Amino acid sequence: MYTGLTILRTYAGLPDPGVLPDAIRLTHTDCSLTVFDAYPKGVYHFLLLPRILAPLRAAQMTDLQTLLQHLGTRDGARAFLQRLRADADAVVRTVRAEMVKEHGTEWPIQVGFHALPSMEHVHLHIVSSDLAGENIKKKVHFNSFHPEKGFFLHLDDVLSWCDLDDVAYAKVRPFLAAPRTQTELESPQKIKFNKPALQAILKSDMLCVGCKETMKTVRTALDHVKMHWRLMLKAKGLPYKSAIDPKESAETEALEDAQRDAETAAEAEALAKAQDSATEVESADAGSKRKRAALEEAPEDGEAGVSAQPTAKRRENIRLG
Repeated sequence: MYTGLTILRTYAGLPDPGVLPDAIRLTHTDCSLTVFDAYPKGVYHFLLLPRILAPLRAAQMTDLQTLLQHLGTRDGARAFLQRLRADADAVVRTVRAEMVKEHGTEWPIQVGFHALPSMEHVHLHIVSSDLAGENIKKKVHFNSFHPEKGFFLHLDDVLSWCDLDDVAYAKVRPFLAAPRTQTELESPQKIKFNKPALQAILKSDMLCVGCKETMKTVRTALDHVKMHWRLMLKAKGLPYKSAIDPKESAETEALEDAQRDAETAAEAEALAKAQDSATEVESADAGSKRKRAALEEAPEDGEAGVSAQPTAKRRENIRLG
């Protein structure tokens, strides 16, 4: 029905978002529309779009930068972003409930913008932090959602720009165009992103969110993510459910059972070998003890043998005498 890089703009401009099919629309309010991401990068991934409502126009909502520019004052920007956060919080509650229902537990959810979005119309990502979606196919897919590298701009951090405190500004300072003038510092809606620095983030090696291990390939990253996924569920006593391939759950469970059986067999074999070795050692020790005992028990024969030459000499001496 809808295609292209402007699809989000089309959705956001609908007078009644309710006409969208359930396969696309999750929910909507008076000021926002939340849709399923067509290419999810996490087990749960949604896009929250501010609806195109007067006095704002579509051209003024292309991305976060243009939106901040046209919202005017910091107070105006703060109020707009806080409305988005209220709607995002409702979606997060829905996702958490679904996590518990489907997986028996919940895990962190990220809410934020991409500094350099790939599609037109500003949109807020609501994505589970596992980064185990079926569409993680390139390094940029992983890095663009990493919560600490700087390309993913957390909503709370963006809101903090309106307060202009030093801590919040320091978080985005490396990714802002420099130098900054005092006028620009006093007007967060004029913030411009340092494109080369942000693109460098996308090209950098992937970094595990949890253990900080560096990963060179997407395949390695996905395997690593699944390993953490299994460990998290195991720690909570829950069965493994694959985030990437539903069929994989049963296959993985069977594989893990086979691995456990193999490990048990290997442990039993190792134990048997250890016991055999211990028996051999004991036998060797027993043999040594018997030899020592034999030597200790033969002092008379031994003395005769040891003293044979002196005795012979004595005899010889006797004969010579």
